[in-house]
Amino acid sequence: DGDLIDPFGGQEDLKNRLLRTVGNARDRFSEDYLRIIRAARFGSRLSMSIDPELLEAARELGHQIPHFVSIERITDEFKKARLHGEPFLKVLQEMNLLEIILPYSAKLDQHQLHDWFIEVGRAGKLDMESYFTAIFLPCGSKQEIENQCRLFKLSNALSKCIIQISTHFTTFGDQAIPLEDNLHIVRHCADNYPRILDFYQLVINDGLSTAAIDQAKAELESIQGALQ
Repeated sequence: DGDLIDPFGGQEDLKNRLLRTVGNARDRFSEDYLRIIRAARFGSRLSMSIDPELLEAARELGHQIPHFVSIERITDEFKKARLHGEPFLKVLQEMNLLEIILPYSAKLDQHQLHDWFIEVGRAGKLDMESYFTAIFLPCGSKQEIENQCRLFKLSNALSKCIIQISTHFTTFGDQAIPLEDNLHIVRHCADNYPRILDFYQLVINDGLSTAAIDQAKAELESIQGALQ
């Protein structure tokens, strides 16, 4: 007769923008621990509040994820979260999952976390390469970033671009490095240089002084002009 049967109150939750599991959250997560990350993705994408029981269960059971969930499934969730990367990382942090999935994030203070979340969110709007570059940048060294690419089992092409961007972007805007050297770096990256220039433009606007922004923008314009 067209009546909606809603035994779990889903319509009311949607109206209140509340994310809950069907039944006991611990039971649902114990059936498949990936559901914890998926809950973070759904909640962040739809800007929903997290039910206290769900949040408590996620914090209690999150340590099981590395033991029972394949890295391929975790990577897939990160890829699906690309266009809302900033709130996704924030919900992971709220669930105490960030240091479990991305252990290197533990070394960041609150100010650094805040800036990192913003950078990941902006990078996600560019493309997958920039998105994962921003996620892995806090690792610091090229070797650690390479390790993360392998750990997440990213494709060779995606990993190559991530490593190129992360290796070279730190030299950009440094007045001690001649323009010719930066031009050589970008040209060395061949077909990936447009992505690298986009990423440079992204980080120019984050955390730099006015003088550094002016220097970086001038250098970017010089590189773009030389490449045309």
